[in-house]
Amino acid sequence: MKSDEYWFEDGNLLLTCDDLLFLVHQSVLSRLSAKFRDVIKKIRVEDTPNVQLKVPGNGKSWTMFLSLVYPSNSGDEHERLSQTEWFIIYDVARLYAFDGIRRVALTEITSNIEKFIDLVKLGKNQFSETAEWCIQGYKGLCERERPLSLDEARELGIEDTVKIAEAREKLIRGATWEEVAERFMW
Repeated sequence: MKSDEYWFEDGNLLLTCDDLLFLVHQSVLSRLSAKFRDVIKKIRVEDTPNVQLKVPGNGKSWTMFLSLVYPSNSGDEHERLSQTEWFIIYDVARLYAFDGIRRVALTEITSNIEKFIDLVKLGKNQFSETAEWCIQGYKGLCERERPLSLDEARELGIEDTVKIAEAREKLIRGATWEEVAERFMW
């Protein structure tokens, strides 16, 4: 079935997923991601302007993602999306290295999380292959005024609690976040 919103008659890239077809512009998506541009180059047939690409996921996830690539005139896409939808957009953006959109999604997700410990838990549970969530949470826990509470230490576990305590100590002694951040990389 064709997408109602993202079927452009002048499009030259047919994205196919499980339940929906999108006819969009290679140049727009290629400009946003070198990785995506490389994928297109590999599947392009010489002397043919149109390309077809089977993408993972479903139509709803790609519709949400494309709403940021092709914003409406009202520009209120950000306000209309739930945190769950931002997770989906983040995942699609990460898949093809659409770094600008991935950063926007990350900002939207993390701005709605009130406790740094929740960022750490989110990072460990949501996307095992990325440390971005955790790093922001660890940074907040290390740089805040008050130390970890006993309940927070229980939630994090002994290893994370010790890492945070060590990092806080180094920060108090004048180290920069960049100098201590490597403790939290995996």
